[in-house]
Amino acid sequence: MPCSSNVKSLQLHMFVDASLDAYAAVAYLRVDLGDEIRCSLLASKTRVAPLKPISVPRMELMAAVLGLRLAKCLESELSIEIEKRVFWTDAQDVLFWIRSDARKYPQFVALRVGEILESSEVGEWRWVSSELNVADDGTKWTKGVEVNSSIRWFSGQNYLLQDESKWPLGNEMSKTRESQVLHHKEEIKKQISPLACVMPDPLRFSKLERLRAAQKRGLDFLRLLSVKPHGPELERLLLLKRDVEMDTIFIRTCQEEEFFDEIRCLKENCCLTNRKSTIYKCSPYLDPVGVLRMQGRIDAIENVEVSVKRPVILSRHHRIAYLIVEYHHRKYHHLHAEIVVNEIRQKYWIPGLRALVKEIINKCPVCCIRRAQPIPPMMGTLPKERLSPHTLPFTFTGVDYFGPIEVAVGRRREKR
Repeated sequence: MPCSSNVKSLQLHMFVDASLDAYAAVAYLRVDLGDEIRCSLLASKTRVAPLKPISVPRMELMAAVLGLRLAKCLESELSIEIEKRVFWTDAQDVLFWIRSDARKYPQFVALRVGEILESSEVGEWRWVSSELNVADDGTKWTKGVEVNSSIRWFSGQNYLLQDESKWPLGNEMSKTRESQVLHHKEEIKKQISPLACVMPDPLRFSKLERLRAAQKRGLDFLRLLSVKPHGPELERLLLLKRDVEMDTIFIRTCQEEEFFDEIRCLKENCCLTNRKSTIYKCSPYLDPVGVLRMQGRIDAIENVEVSVKRPVILSRHHRIAYLIVEYHHRKYHHLHAEIVVNEIRQKYWIPGLRALVKEIINKCPVCCIRRAQPIPPMMGTLPKERLSPHTLPFTFTGVDYFGPIEVAVGRRREKR
């Protein structure tokens, strides 16, 4: 460190970068001596990527937070006063987040952007190309790199030794649209069935009977509204109410939300072509009312209902299937799981049914009480005669008397 009297300005330059494997932050101290500018490595910090997969823009944001925390730590530990801080990143989406309102972004982005804005200014963040970003060397694995004091990791980028007018311009960042940088978690969202608008939310009910009662009240309300003028939307709901029975609405809602792709494939190709589907081996088909059923080999049997020959397919992950299994569990008085499975399969085919039945049994309060065992009593202490070591055989003897013993009770004798 040169003499403080010769120093004109001290600047802290922080480079941050991230990849799928790691994210890093590198700090350099830029000293302006008037006739000479020096730059040297001050500190660096690297973190491996989380085990849970995360997008690169969010990794870049985590690198920015890491660089900010490292800069705060250095400022508190150094005995010199830093006149200016500059944070360099090659992530345009991070710069866009910092320059926007953090409240309109997801929680992950909003919290980290808020932390950045609390301890830094927007003008301190600048853009640099990936080729000139020194932190890029700490996020990628390269073979055959010779480590010596002359590499840029220790001395920083060459433009830091030049005048500020020759630095990369931060306004070269393209105006990225908000929809391009706003991160959306890639997940398969469940399709909302059109029939869901004429039935209550199953998640609000703990028993199937209550769900059916609420559905019945809703249909009665639509019946009352049908005598009044109504629009096309209500007309469509009334048609659904007249054409589809209440139980069929439950079943189709469950199927259209869980097997949307399968139903669409059956409507287009008349057969399921996706071998990775969980119901591919069930040979599914759509009956005339649009219910997904399983084809079996017992169609020739007589005096058996159609639901037994071709049961309705349901997903064990849907709330309606859970309520149906829970209803049968209570209907048959909390009996063994195989009895409940046998009765349900008279009408429904649910892949993984046994696991669902066992889950319901484990959560059932009545079954938990029945499975409860009394606390075993504590064992009594052994008699002294059985705990006497170094004694001869037959030192202590006893006789087991297997009665009965006659006892005189008044003028009569009883066996006890």
